[in-house]
Amino acid sequence: MAVWKTHDIIAGHVDFDMARDGFVGRADDSERRAETVGWLEAAGYRVLRFDAANWDGKREMLREIGQALTFPDSFGMNLDALDDCLGDVAEGEYGWTGGETGIVLLFTSFSAFRSVDDTAATALMDIVSSRSRYAALFGNRILTIVS
Repeated sequence: MAVWKTHDIIAGHVDFDMARDGFVGRADDSERRAETVGWLEAAGYRVLRFDAANWDGKREMLREIGQALTFPDSFGMNLDALDDCLGDVAEGEYGWTGGETGIVLLFTSFSAFRSVDDTAATALMDIVSSRSRYAALFGNRILTIVS
């Protein structure tokens, strides 16, 4: 089953453009970011907001993402477990409230976290990009905005 239709291309849908460009997009301009997020919310996306400046390390990042996506109690609080659990979210096992068009992970002040733990920040972006592509195979939409 196709996740997007030809009409989405012609209509210039923001979500299609993001998916076409790799599912992860930068939006450093606050006005543009607000406009994009507004469009996505109006289109039925659930936007999960993370202020990465509040993360003092990988553990805080993992805890907050795990809570927002309702990871199971068995979540191992490491990057491999994050990858596994986001795979489950991509397959629709948990993390969805039902009825939403898709999920948007919005990471603001990401450069602040990158300066705290560049390895974890890079791994996070690799994981969300990979799992977003994987979700599309199941007809699910996971998009990420980084600023």
